[in-house]
Amino acid sequence: MTTKSEVCYTFETALDMAISMEERCYRAYLNTLRLVKDKAAQSLLKDAAIEVSEHKQKLEIALLEGSVQHLQQMQKEVPIMQLDTLLKQERIHADATAREALAYIIHMKKNSIDF
Repeated sequence: MTTKSEVCYTFETALDMAISMEERCYRAYLNTLRLVKDKAAQSLLKDAAIEVSEHKQKLEIALLEGSVQHLQQMQKEVPIMQLDTLLKQERIHADATAREALAYIIHMKKNSIDF
């Protein structure tokens, strides 16, 4: 079990929440991909959507197997930076550049890592 901020999750609940988060990220990337016009931004968003989709599938397998043994990246701590002050971007517009798309992707990833 994981305990943080007086909240305790069972293994299954934590995986369910992580899967839901990944689904929301995927949908956000997909919707944003349809919105932006910049080719470089589209490419970044497409790559991010594929990565999230692959990670979601691994989480679903972990839920089925009852173990995260096959998820090597979950076995180590991930260093994070306080990016909200630098790259706070929750929405993106149609004329977004690749830099803005990358900031958006980083923001979405940071939310997942914080969980």
